[in-house]
Amino acid sequence: MDESNVNLAGKRILYIGPEFYNYHVSVNEALVRLGATTRFYSEMEYSLLFRLLAKLCRPLAAKLVRQHLDMILRGESSSNYDAVFVIRGGFCDSEFVQKLKSCLPDARFYMYQWDSLKQNDYSNLIAMFDKVMTFDSLDAAKLNIPYEPLFYTSEYSNLLNERSEPLKYDLAFVGAYHSDRLEVVKKVAAFCDREGLAFRFHLFIKRLPLMRMLLTGRLKVADLRYLSTKSLSLPEVLDIYRESRAVLDIELNIQSGLSIRTFEALGADLNLVTTNKHVMSEPFYDPKRILVIDRDKVDLNVAFFTDKTVKKPYNDIDRYSLDKWLCRIFE
Repeated sequence: MDESNVNLAGKRILYIGPEFYNYHVSVNEALVRLGATTRFYSEMEYSLLFRLLAKLCRPLAAKLVRQHLDMILRGESSSNYDAVFVIRGGFCDSEFVQKLKSCLPDARFYMYQWDSLKQNDYSNLIAMFDKVMTFDSLDAAKLNIPYEPLFYTSEYSNLLNERSEPLKYDLAFVGAYHSDRLEVVKKVAAFCDREGLAFRFHLFIKRLPLMRMLLTGRLKVADLRYLSTKSLSLPEVLDIYRESRAVLDIELNIQSGLSIRTFEALGADLNLVTTNKHVMSEPFYDPKRILVIDRDKVDLNVAFFTDKTVKKPYNDIDRYSLDKWLCRIFE
């Protein structure tokens, strides 16, 4: 498909999605850049308070969700949109989607999933949308919907002209604490210490979960050296990437889809070290630039970092820029 043939100029788009870091802002700005007029609604904040309510009092949590969705319906009951664009839609049940379709009978409905089916079961909503795409190739095959990997924003591709030798770090990791990430980071750090590789890591966890896990024994005092309660801003992340040779990606261990960190590393023309073996099936895969590791038995292959020969650019990586990604969504 020629993305340049997709014209969003003058289109009115209702965008519903999670407020996840700054990605919702970047997506909204890109839609505007492509000529659309947009209105954004958060699907519902996954706050610590809400998660606690969901565990302690499900009826109250469900009531809050319904009130939020009803607020969206009231606000858009007399609107006129060309398209409704839903990312994830974790709280968008069939009742809400059907009411929204009744309010907006002329709009085309698009859904993109950046969570796996195991995390967010959206299978009952597929028939209600004109187009549904997923970042997970296994889910795409299972549900018979298009597979569309994630994207990178221009901040990362701009790093191409901002990096110069000597670099400060051989490997960098920035991410939030979940699943087995701490264990993988500890193994990678131990390997790098043994082999004299410079590993810069920032594993973020909020204070309350940290205290709870320490008190319940899920985390040990010795683990604190690997964790931080400070969330990095985008400029701070970019500063780390600017000084790094490679980026470490540790995907959620129940998903097969490639994380957005994968494409941010590729967009910045950085080498990638990842625990996700599915990257080997992608057209941009280059074993000289992408190292796949076993999350249980970490072996980083020192030669991957010590080889300073100039590597070829990734194959057609511009395809995964945010603007082109959006054009494929609305194609």
